[in-house]
Amino acid sequence: MSRYILGRVLQGVIVLVGASILIFVLVRLTGNPVYLLLPMEASQEEVARVSSKLGLDKPIHEQYLIFASNTVRGDFGESIRYKRPVAELLGYRFQNSLRLGGAALVLAILIGLPLGVLAALRRGGAIDIVARGIAVFGQSVPSFWLGIVLIAVFAGWLKVLPAALMGGPETYVLPVITLTLTGFLLSGVLRFLRSGMLEELGAEYIKLARAKGQPERVVIWKHAFKNASTPLVTFIGFYLAMLIGGASLVVETVFAWPGVGTLLYEAITSRDFPVVQAVALITVAGFVVVNILIDILYGYLDPRVRYQ
Repeated sequence: MSRYILGRVLQGVIVLVGASILIFVLVRLTGNPVYLLLPMEASQEEVARVSSKLGLDKPIHEQYLIFASNTVRGDFGESIRYKRPVAELLGYRFQNSLRLGGAALVLAILIGLPLGVLAALRRGGAIDIVARGIAVFGQSVPSFWLGIVLIAVFAGWLKVLPAALMGGPETYVLPVITLTLTGFLLSGVLRFLRSGMLEELGAEYIKLARAKGQPERVVIWKHAFKNASTPLVTFIGFYLAMLIGGASLVVETVFAWPGVGTLLYEAITSRDFPVVQAVALITVAGFVVVNILIDILYGYLDPRVRYQ
């Protein structure tokens, strides 16, 4: 097991190095941010002065080595747009995205777990039809459309909830509902759990447990649910990794939520290289770490999983 973990860590380091090079090169293909900082009538001398100040006048390989050495020390540089350390910006924005995405994840689990299990137990029944309908709705309806509709109804018409901006608990209601219902969150929990439970309920060991006279709740929750939850763990793990890059760029934009998603959008439109590089690289690192942790967790959840 330790040998396997060491191998995965080395693979992760290689992935991060390759991703850092790719991210560093791609963001510079968008153009020089100096032209967005200076007025159109700025002289070439002024452009050269600002480029030198930002370190953009050096050869690209030298810029990358500086970026890589600073990143290893946890220094992501200073935001070109906000004139503040990138780490400071990310710390504040990440907390906001984590609150929003975490609340949506908890709501999706509270709804999806019992509904997914019941849908599998009553396949073809009313609960199953409702569960599949919710899953199809979530994958079909754009998040920006549902967000605008909720704002129009509850903020504009009924005037019972705020339309946007982060504040008290009431400001979480509309964006959390939008993030939970649309995209792949609730629909993913339902689909993974329902399909997993259907597969496990038809397995021979479930028939044997029932033949031995074990209570139905033990058969369902102790045996079937435990094995059916393995794909769900993967899904939740990767969703948590996505939270590092922002709960949802679209949802955060619609509700003016000051999270990582809106920060990334603002950085891309203003060619704020340090912010884009930091968000993209931290997101990749999050996926690498979560992937390793999920593989390790599999060995404890499912005894059939063996690592060489």
